[in-house]
Amino acid sequence: MKKSTSLKFLLSFLLYFFSAVSLEAQDIVQTKTDARIRLEYEVIPLTDVKDMGVVGTHFDWYPLKSIPSLYTGLGFINAVTGDEGGFFAFGYTLGFDYPINNNFHTDIGIYVGGGSGSYIDFPNGGMIMRTHAALAYKIDNIDITAGISRTDFPGTRENQENQTSYHPYVGVNIATDIWSEVIDTNQSKNSFKKFDGLFEDIRISPTMLYYDVDNKVVKKSRYQGEEAYQENFPALGIEIDKFLTDNIFISFEAYGALSSAAGYAAIQTGLGYDYKLFDYLTWESKMVVGSAGDSRIDTGGGLILQPLTGLRVALTPNVSFKTLVGRTYAPTGLFSSTTYEAGLSFTTSHPIAKSGTYLFDSGSFNNIKWVMTPSLKFYSPHDSSHKETQKESQKDISLVGITLAVPLNDYVSLSGSTYWAMTGNVGSYAEGLFGLQLYSAAFTPLNIKAKLSAEAGAGAGAGINTESGGYVTQFTAGLTLPLSKNSALNAAVGEMQTSDGRFKAHTLLVGIDIHLNYLYQK
Repeated sequence: MKKSTSLKFLLSFLLYFFSAVSLEAQDIVQTKTDARIRLEYEVIPLTDVKDMGVVGTHFDWYPLKSIPSLYTGLGFINAVTGDEGGFFAFGYTLGFDYPINNNFHTDIGIYVGGGSGSYIDFPNGGMIMRTHAALAYKIDNIDITAGISRTDFPGTRENQENQTSYHPYVGVNIATDIWSEVIDTNQSKNSFKKFDGLFEDIRISPTMLYYDVDNKVVKKSRYQGEEAYQENFPALGIEIDKFLTDNIFISFEAYGALSSAAGYAAIQTGLGYDYKLFDYLTWESKMVVGSAGDSRIDTGGGLILQPLTGLRVALTPNVSFKTLVGRTYAPTGLFSSTTYEAGLSFTTSHPIAKSGTYLFDSGSFNNIKWVMTPSLKFYSPHDSSHKETQKESQKDISLVGITLAVPLNDYVSLSGSTYWAMTGNVGSYAEGLFGLQLYSAAFTPLNIKAKLSAEAGAGAGAGINTESGGYVTQFTAGLTLPLSKNSALNAAVGEMQTSDGRFKAHTLLVGIDIHLNYLYQK
């Protein structure tokens, strides 16, 4: 019943670690695409247990200039109040944001994802569907929203009163912009104006946390029937800092635990301040809040607070190393700890998107090419694969997920992915994989490519028999069919199994490859 997240968020490290070998030395033309960060809060009524308050954190963008109200996005929904700490869901949104006048607009959309983690109250396939309708009031670059949402947990077998509910929600939308490459143009690249706008510093930090647990008896007794013991434990994750001024930054962080707390995860955000003591030494402090839980660690409703302070040492103008110490609190649960943080950071100056189309010349900018693949995965378990506590064979499983890949050249890519169960009565099963992708040269008039993938990582939860340590491997073979110059249909079949072979399944993968760029100043 543990949710395996120990590698899930760590996998995003790959995007930056491998960037140095995937730089493109070529001019590129890009234009602004509207986007936003959407933050929402709602309380989902539950029967026989405390109501569950959840926070939605979404990133939306508006991909079609011909349909300016259409948006799509991806995001998390996490528990923060009630008694369901450890409820996490990941999924995708499609919606319409239609202006009424200069100040008001309507917003309707649907979110489909997988996850859970509250296996007692939501013993289902893991699918979550959420529809929303809201009215938003615009104040400069911020929208204040209020509306009604409907949440559905299809397949819930117990406490079926919790399967569907309508309830109000409130939110804040923060407008932002992203760059998108202009591919089809009859103009010469040199005819476009060179970018002459502003820059913002972005700092990306692969990070390790170590929790020195205060009260070792912090397991949720309602799962074990009695209190259980929790050792100190490490966690790995990613921190992305966006600087608002030279000193103040907003932090976005995600972590997954290792060792005895495998299955514990945290998603958090907050504000920080850097004060330069010397050219090479900075004092750093930050306060983050977020959602955390599972591995049966008692975080109550899931809300955590984490103040940290420490020192950062500059190794080069763009690379630094940090060591911080602080506290982690779960205000509504038993969990608290002294917390140590260490990380290696990479800082780049990213061009801020503005109206117009611009040339980014290779003499002034580095360009990291990468591929994002939203996808569905289907497992058909072998007859010999059973649940840990049951004799019957495991049912077919479907999962929703995303893969990030960095091409090393035209034929080889490195990848990281995360998947969350939607059907198969394994609602808290999740996995994180990293691997190697090999591509052939294009063939046939359709420019189809053959693809081989080998991946390994962690996968566990919902009683799926991965107790050999939670390690899984997967091998697939498939084809990619170009849909446009920057997208392709991706389909593959293969096999997955745990390291000791207790769980095996035939695999089918279907996804859309979206080719993207990350530009930063040299």
